[in-house]
Amino acid sequence: MAQANRISVCIVSFSGDAHAEIISSILERKYSAYVKTIHADQCQDILSLNYGNIQKNKNIIYDVIWIRRKNFLYLKPDININFDLAINSAQSSQDALDAFISQSGRHFINPIDKAAKIENKAIQLRISESAGLRTPLTLISTSYTEIMEFENNHGPLVIKSMRSIGGSPTGTFLFNAHLISPENCMLAPAIYQEKICGTNHLRVVVFGSKILPFEYESNNLDSRFDARNGASLVAVTESLRSGILRFMAISGLKMGIFDFKKSNAGEWYFLEVNQQGAFAYLDPLSGYPILLDFAKFIIDEANIT
Repeated sequence: MAQANRISVCIVSFSGDAHAEIISSILERKYSAYVKTIHADQCQDILSLNYGNIQKNKNIIYDVIWIRRKNFLYLKPDININFDLAINSAQSSQDALDAFISQSGRHFINPIDKAAKIENKAIQLRISESAGLRTPLTLISTSYTEIMEFENNHGPLVIKSMRSIGGSPTGTFLFNAHLISPENCMLAPAIYQEKICGTNHLRVVVFGSKILPFEYESNNLDSRFDARNGASLVAVTESLRSGILRFMAISGLKMGIFDFKKSNAGEWYFLEVNQQGAFAYLDPLSGYPILLDFAKFIIDEANIT
């Protein structure tokens, strides 16, 4: 710990991240915690790792580390860039940051390996089925023939990328068969899903065993960017609640932000989970003090013996 009887918290995020700034302030003011923020996009000065008998105990061992955001592999367009070198440098920085974090904390809000694994959306879909959550009919493929057959049998479809670009959220778009070709399908696999028709959405925030489901309405295909309507903290069925807890247990996560959509038939469909999705905006939209809840969750994690 940084000081005797004072909880120490390390937050890893990008500079200017609102979630990290707000939670850091609450932890300091309400709980008198010692908070160290590491900016993953500006952290070269802290990446000093020592092994063997050199400089033992140089680094603070934090009670809990919250990895809100880490470096992402993004190369800015530059005709003079050496892509092999840039990719190697970015991955090397990420590896060193992971090693630095892993040796600096007693507890983690989502272990590094579990958080990295769940970023794979194919793994998310497999876990959701194992957990008993209802999932849209989905195809992940590079085959133009299979994609067109899937569209003919189960359209209309939505299309999603497997990974985000430049750290921005992955987009969801209505599939248009006229915009694809065998050549561009082969570039990388994409996610093709049956479109769930409806306007009711559920963002479920999970901190440990606490489940906070917020329901809202939106006509947008990708409702994450629609904050025009208020959100309400609601009750969910025991079946859905149990499925979410099973998902958390299988994935090994302590924290997750789930997105569900209700069909016109009244069934909730799992769309995806983001182990560090946005949740601060739900505080003003719903009137529920979710930021205080999360700060308390961090303190509880830090106090685990």
